[in-house]
Amino acid sequence: MANCLQAVVKETLRLHPVMPLSLPHMNIVTTPILKFEIPTKTSVLIDYAAIGRDPATWKDPLQFEPQRFADVEASQMDTFKFIPFGYGRRGCPGANLGLVSVQLVLASLVQGFEWAPVEGQTPHDIDVNESSGVVCFKENPLVLSATHRLSRTLYEL
Repeated sequence: MANCLQAVVKETLRLHPVMPLSLPHMNIVTTPILKFEIPTKTSVLIDYAAIGRDPATWKDPLQFEPQRFADVEASQMDTFKFIPFGYGRRGCPGANLGLVSVQLVLASLVQGFEWAPVEGQTPHDIDVNESSGVVCFKENPLVLSATHRLSRTLYEL
């Protein structure tokens, strides 16, 4: 079950990275990348959203398919395919904490509540649009109906 939850979180971050673009980096020497040459002192941004939706890398890249990550050991995943937290020495130092925190919150919400669209709404009507910017937020608030799964006393402070 834990692998399923991890796969859902990773697939969500692949399609909807929190930061669609990296922070700016600057190279100190001329750097060849594939058939391009990046001149010295060039400001470089990495488009994480484009990497996560690249059809040359991902089969059906715009489809939400957590199975992509369910059957793959972490050591087998090509690091440059899944980089919502950056990579290498410039990668986010809190990447593991971020992944674990998101998984913990999601697991708590799934365990504690039964989620459903509000009355008169179908699952396809749920708005998943994002705002544009350095950090992505939902364009409109998520509106769902939550029903307690557990005893009401567990939800009281």
